[in-house]
Amino acid sequence: MVACSSAGQIRILISEFPKTSHAQLKAIFAPYMSKIPTQALEEKPAQSAGEQLKEFAALLEQGLITQEDYEAAKKQILGI
Repeated sequence: MVACSSAGQIRILISEFPKTSHAQLKAIFAPYMSKIPTQALEEKPAQSAGEQLKEFAALLEQGLITQEDYEAAKKQILGI
């Protein structure tokens, strides 16, 4: 399964391909990779804790995560 985040990032859930090698996965996803804008593939600088919290707060406001999810993420980001 391939999931796109709101930032245009592609995340591949490898759990659906437990016995598939790296080379096989590259072959499977090669046709899709050419359709992704180059800027989406570039590494982004690490976000600050404040930026991460803002992103999770926005997800909470949109109803995409629960309050519990937000609190768990907040604790992880702040190292509490």
